[in-house]
Amino acid sequence: MAPRNAGLPNGRRPSISDVAEMAGVSNSAVSKVIRGAYGVSPLMRAKVEDAIKRLGYRPRTGARSMRGRSQLIGIEIPHLGNEFFTQIIGGVQERLAETPFQLVIAPPSRKEKIGAALFALLDHQVDGIISVAPDLKPNELASISRQAPLVTIGRHDKSQEYDSVVSDDAFGTELAMQHLYDVGHRDIAHVTITPDLDLPDARQPHPIRRDAYEKFMRDNDLEPRVVLCNPLVSMDTYPLTIELLTGANRPTAIFAGHDVVAMEVLRAIIDCGFTSQDVALVGYDDISLAEHPLIGMSTVRQYGALMGRRAVDLLLERIEGARDTANQLTITPKLMERRTSLPATK
Repeated sequence: MAPRNAGLPNGRRPSISDVAEMAGVSNSAVSKVIRGAYGVSPLMRAKVEDAIKRLGYRPRTGARSMRGRSQLIGIEIPHLGNEFFTQIIGGVQERLAETPFQLVIAPPSRKEKIGAALFALLDHQVDGIISVAPDLKPNELASISRQAPLVTIGRHDKSQEYDSVVSDDAFGTELAMQHLYDVGHRDIAHVTITPDLDLPDARQPHPIRRDAYEKFMRDNDLEPRVVLCNPLVSMDTYPLTIELLTGANRPTAIFAGHDVVAMEVLRAIIDCGFTSQDVALVGYDDISLAEHPLIGMSTVRQYGALMGRRAVDLLLERIEGARDTANQLTITPKLMERRTSLPATK
């Protein structure tokens, strides 16, 4: 039997029968290869493994229906250095404490292929996955969701196959910008991160905030000033902000893409000998350090714990079979006005 072309119509999830057909062997032969059973010839093993690879078949996940649930929920986060992600994990854990499910956390390694952490969760036979701002195309996420229920956090692309929980990033940006405008600032810079991947068909939080910032500036006949930082270099923000503050046209205010960036911006402001009266600052996320009495940083609260709880709710609906249509929940952010965003003095 000649192998057919790789790929299945309508994005259907490959089965063990598809692997057998492509490899030109029986279903039981495929099962033997998967189980590592005795008596499999090298040629048969090579055929089956090649078919599995070409079809993207994941045998351990496919066996889930035979063994029942794993009682495991996986969460993939971009990295461990941002407290906002910790807030999300806290909300997930809080909600899962009411259920028999346990949480598996998978922070990706930058040395791994994009999406490797999500596939690792599938191979650990989790019953569902939460992924925070994943750097995969919508069709790649849809493929994963066919193997296990998937909820993304932060991705605004509307899918018919996986669920999502988002903050209204455009509205949150408008809150920050309107506040700075209302207290007299007109020269407002935006310090943000460069997206890890160019995904024009995926609506990620930081590009949405940047677009909303630029729109606000243009709508008010102001010139946008965007500073892009490397998200993989935590100290990259500091020298770029120093350069911005010591240039010929120092802005009177800065809107930071998220609070980790904002903390580095604040450090640069202080090291340049400026105060919040010289350069106002508004961040995004509202991490706990922002409200520390020695900092008092104005920021947009994103309600990370709530987003985590709601993501679990969506996932459990899928796992329990209560819903088979995609759903997107939008959380409304709130401006937390503190002392780093004082009125303009120049």
